[in-house]
Amino acid sequence: MDSRRTSAGFTLLELTVVLLLISIIIAISSVSLVSALNSSRLEATAQDVSSALRRARAMATLKGQKEDVLIDLDSKAFGIENAAQGGFKSIPEGVNVAAFSTTGEQAESGAYRITFFPSGAVEGGAIIIWNNKRWFKLSPDPVMGCVESSGLGGLQ
Repeated sequence: MDSRRTSAGFTLLELTVVLLLISIIIAISSVSLVSALNSSRLEATAQDVSSALRRARAMATLKGQKEDVLIDLDSKAFGIENAAQGGFKSIPEGVNVAAFSTTGEQAESGAYRITFFPSGAVEGGAIIIWNNKRWFKLSPDPVMGCVESSGLGGLQ
């Protein structure tokens, strides 16, 4: 007679291997999730800035007076100056912003102003919004005032 007992359970080694595999899958998933979150923050910020520029252009045309969009490079915030609604929005952590004049000079600090006139013209240069992987460039057309968006490129 055999005195060994057969068991229907799992051995400690089997449980350890399964837990190790689950840990590896969770670690890989969390890296992907963080990357997706950073990407969505960048896209949302670019859309918000573009929307503020387009709204300022529309307000200038409708009201018949100039409207300014301010980008505070020090506190990382932007918004339409003197707007009754909306106020200023913060640029999220991990998203960077830079402003360039029409001559290509980079504004590195302070408030950068883009002015829209009732005629549809605009005074101000391009805005670059980026994170560690991608970038957007928002360029108001100096004559027509429409906002051109380019980018979605990867950083090398």
